[in-house]
Amino acid sequence: MRVFRKAVNIGLWVLLFFGALGGIGTFMKLMGPDTPKEKDYTAAQSLAEQVARVYVSYNGESLSERQKELETVHLEVDANQLKNELLPPKNITQIVEQVKALKPKEGLDSRLIIPVDTWVQVKKDKEVFKRHLIVEVTIFRGADGMVAVDGVPRIGPADNLAKVEATSGTVISDQDSKLVEPVIKAFLTDYYGAIDPVTLQNSLVDGLKVQPLGGFLQFRNISEMTIKTRPESPDQMDADITVEAYDPVLQTTVYTRVKMSLVKKEGKFYISRVE
Repeated sequence: MRVFRKAVNIGLWVLLFFGALGGIGTFMKLMGPDTPKEKDYTAAQSLAEQVARVYVSYNGESLSERQKELETVHLEVDANQLKNELLPPKNITQIVEQVKALKPKEGLDSRLIIPVDTWVQVKKDKEVFKRHLIVEVTIFRGADGMVAVDGVPRIGPADNLAKVEATSGTVISDQDSKLVEPVIKAFLTDYYGAIDPVTLQNSLVDGLKVQPLGGFLQFRNISEMTIKTRPESPDQMDADITVEAYDPVLQTTVYTRVKMSLVKKEGKFYISRVE
C-alpha cells in the first residue's frame, strides 16, 4: 500500500507541475523547439512554370504574337531585344510537354531563383526529337504582395543547373568598364562554345574550373550588363549579364542570364566565379 500511495503522490506532483507550466504542450516546448513550418512557395513556383512554358515555346508565331505571349506572364523583353529577336522558321516548332518547378533558392533582396525542369518536343520538318532543359526564373514579391518576374530566365541543359543571385555594391567606373567588358565578352564566347574546360583557364583565377556549355547555345552578344564592385573590396566585382545567344536547334535567338565575379590583379581582370 505504501508503494501504491507513493506512486499516486508522485503522479499528483507531476500533474500539478504540468498544470503550473500550462499543460503538457508547454512541457514539450521546454524539451525542444517546435519544428519550423516550411515556407509556401506555391505561387512563385506556379508563376515560374508558366514563364518557362511561354519562354521556351515556339509555334511559328509572328513577332507581335510572341510579344503578346510574353506579356501574359508579365515577362518584359526590352525594345532592342524584341527588335533583334529572330523567330525560327515555320518548319521548326518547340512545344513544352511538361514543366516541374524545383525547390527555390533564396537570393538577395528576398528574390527567389526557381529552377524549372522543362521537357520539350521539337519538330523540324518530319524529324521529331526531345530536349530536357533547366529554365531558371527569378521571382520577387512586389509592394502589393503579388509575385512578379525579375529579368529574363536563364536557359541551360538539364545537367547545368546554376545559381543566380542579385548583385550588390557600386557600379564600376567607366575606365574599368572599358577594360573589363572585352574580357567578359571573350570569356562568354568560349564559355558558350567550348567543350574542353582547359579552353577557359586563361580567363580564370588559379584553381577555378568552369565547365563550358559546349555549343548548347552559341554566344552572339551582350544585350545588357551591370558590373558592381563589392563593398568590402574595389578590386572584386560582380557582373549581371543578359546574353543574346543563338539556339542552333530552333535556329533562333534567345536571351539568357549569366552571373559572374571578377578580381582585378595588377591591372588585369580574372573571373573568379561563373553561375
